[in-house]
Amino acid sequence: MLDLWPTDITQSRMRAPVTILKQQALLLEEKTEGIIIAKVKRLDRESNNGINRNPDHLFKEDQSKRQMFMYEFYLIAPTLDNYYHSLFQISHSIELYPISIYSDEELRSEYAENKHEGFIVNSETEFIETLRKIFGSRKTKKIIHAIIAQSAELDLN
Repeated sequence: MLDLWPTDITQSRMRAPVTILKQQALLLEEKTEGIIIAKVKRLDRESNNGINRNPDHLFKEDQSKRQMFMYEFYLIAPTLDNYYHSLFQISHSIELYPISIYSDEELRSEYAENKHEGFIVNSETEFIETLRKIFGSRKTKKIIHAIIAQSAELDLN
């Protein structure tokens, strides 16, 4: 049989955005010694989760006919009865980039120029840089510090 496929077709250096998010989730759990667990959840249009409680805001008009991959990155505090905080959501097509990133306005004001809509990144490098800004933001640190403080209070009782 004649094989017309290139020999390097299965060799890729690309990482899916969800893989990057899951790696960061594991690192946060290690850094906080399990006080905070980060999770990445796949969303769909019918899902009732998300910042606006309606994931349709993750779809741009020109993308609405294409299948999109949507994920939510959230923090869980096991010692606080599994307190849950959604940090941000992303959406992208099968091509991985561009990625739309959505968060609440306070967090978005720290990492995005456009304060009212989803922030777009066009490459893995931009995605990683934006994640660095989100994870290092005042709002993210405030949430993490509050969870750690409240968890420490429970340890004293």
